[in-house]
Amino acid sequence: MGSPEAAYRAVEGGALDVDTAFYDRLATHTDDRDPVERFTIPIRSGRA
Repeated sequence: MGSPEAAYRAVEGGALDVDTAFYDRLATHTDDRDPVERFTIPIRSGRA
């Protein structure tokens, strides 16, 4: 019995295609950013 095939495909230009260059830039340029809010989410609080 093999693994089931995924119901979705991350094809280039599709809805699941990720702009990795954009997220790489966000990840590397963190020096001039300050957190706006910091909080702890209690279990089963419903905050999302």
